[in-house]
Amino acid sequence: MPSAGAAQPDGPGRPLGAFVLGGNVLGWTVPRDETPGLIDAFLSGGGVAVDVADNYTEWVESSTTGAAERAVGDWIAGSGRRADLHLSSKVGFSAVRPGLSRDNILAAFEESLERLRTDHLEVYYAHKDDPETDLLETLGTFHELKEQGLIGALGYSHISPDRFREAQALVREHGLTPITYLQHGYSIVNREAFERDFAGFEGVRFLAYHSLESGYLSGKYFENPGLVTDHTQKIRDRLDDPRSAGFQRNLHRVADRHGVPAAAIALAWFGAQEADIVPIASARDERQLAQLFFARGVRLSAEDLELLAW
Repeated sequence: MPSAGAAQPDGPGRPLGAFVLGGNVLGWTVPRDETPGLIDAFLSGGGVAVDVADNYTEWVESSTTGAAERAVGDWIAGSGRRADLHLSSKVGFSAVRPGLSRDNILAAFEESLERLRTDHLEVYYAHKDDPETDLLETLGTFHELKEQGLIGALGYSHISPDRFREAQALVREHGLTPITYLQHGYSIVNREAFERDFAGFEGVRFLAYHSLESGYLSGKYFENPGLVTDHTQKIRDRLDDPRSAGFQRNLHRVADRHGVPAAAIALAWFGAQEADIVPIASARDERQLAQLFFARGVRLSAEDLELLAW
């Protein structure tokens, strides 16, 4: 195991910026050699946090485990700016290292650090709940990493609310590292599950993946349906929804009113919600990145929010 690095206590109070840069495209639609430039542009624009996982991008036939981590590791090695980046990764969803047993977490964590070329993470996530492993074993292993100064905070993703409550109870009972980050799918057009199951939890920083619904909320597929491919079936399903045409017209109406791209409105919407939640959004190049940063200056009115109802 690498020696302890500069991981500091982390949690809901730490600013993460207007959005977290999603690393699911790094080393894939953002080629590995272009990733350092994109991260530089992200930080220069005021970005703070980048989120990756050990299984990014295993779904690509030509990819390998840890492609996104390697791409970020190139930036860390070449920039000398590791301290400027709030970095998170995940364990448990990889086909190579599945599950949340103690041995698997420790091995996967070391491999992630090697690919990332760092000695700590600000946040380490259980990427997918593992009902086959005793939950106390999993939480105890993350606690070890925290106690060694290797991670700043613990997070969870893809976990049911009942299981999350069970984990929190074990943390309190055994004095373990609190779970202070939770990732869940959430967007203007996908609200019900999160608001029903998780919005009432306190002391947790929520991060919303699918915040742009794979590009549906950028408006580009509505304006040009020909862009939809076999790999974007979810977008096709959204476009076929009878609510879609009216919603997209309203989304563009609000965007025009504020003089920003539709994607910026989709991200600014999070700032008008009661929960402490920050969107995760991906960008393939600096032009897309610039569109996302417009969200910082947008304050949606009650009329805007009414128009954006799905």
